[in-house]
Amino acid sequence: MDDYQFELLRIKAAVCPSKDRWPSPDVQVSIMGDRPTIKGGALHWSALHAAVEDARDRVTKAFAKMAAIDGDRNLSPAGRDLKKREIADAAVASFEKAKTLARARDLVARQVSKWDQQLGLTPEQPATIADAMIQAEIRSHLAALKPGDRMAFNDAHANAVAAAVLAAPSFLSGLSPAELGIVKQRAEVRTNRDIAKAKAETAKALQETEAGWLLAIRQITERGGLGRTHDGIVGAATEADVA
Repeated sequence: MDDYQFELLRIKAAVCPSKDRWPSPDVQVSIMGDRPTIKGGALHWSALHAAVEDARDRVTKAFAKMAAIDGDRNLSPAGRDLKKREIADAAVASFEKAKTLARARDLVARQVSKWDQQLGLTPEQPATIADAMIQAEIRSHLAALKPGDRMAFNDAHANAVAAAVLAAPSFLSGLSPAELGIVKQRAEVRTNRDIAKAKAETAKALQETEAGWLLAIRQITERGGLGRTHDGIVGAATEADVA
C-alpha cells in the first residue's frame, strides 16, 4: 500500500467511519410513466452518504495540495507554512459553500416529518370541545405530578398522554425536554417499532455526518497550521460530536 492509499484510509477512518454500516446509498430515479419513481435506496440515505464523501474528498484534496507544498524545495520553511495556511483557509471556506450537508439535513427532515405523521406524532387538534377539555385536564394533571411520577403516569395511560402532550406546547404539561423525548419515543415504538427504529437510525446517522464534517474541518485546520478550529460552519452535531 502506497502513502496515498494509506492517507485515504486514514481519512476514511477519521471522518464518519460508521458510514460503511449504513443502508445502501444506491438510488435509481426512473422518468418512465406519469411521474418520476425511485428505486433502490432512499433519498435521505443517498444524501447522507454523499455528504460524508464530500467531506472526505475535501480533506483529501487539501492534504494532497499541502503535501505538494511540503515537497517544494524552492520555498523556504516559512514560505511553505504560509502556502499551507492559505490552502487550509481556502479548503475550510469551501465547506461554507458546499451544499451536500444542507441537502442531507433537508431530506432527513422531510423523511422524519413523514415518519412522524405515520407515527401519530403530529396529531390533529381535538375534534370536540369535550376532547379538548379532557386533554387540558391530562396536561394539568401531569404538570401537578412530581417529576418522578410523570413517566409512570405516561406508561399507565400512554395513548391519552401522548395525544394530550403532543397536541399542545410542552410547558403546559410541565414536561422537561428529556421527559417529552421519552413520551415521543415510547409512542413511536408502540405505534410502529420498525419505523421508530428507522427514524432513530437516520437521526443518529445525521449526527454522525455533522460530526464528520466538524472533524474534517478540524483536520484541515490542524494540518494547515491555522492554530484554530472552525466549527461554526456545520453546527447541530450533538452528544459529544457522536463520540
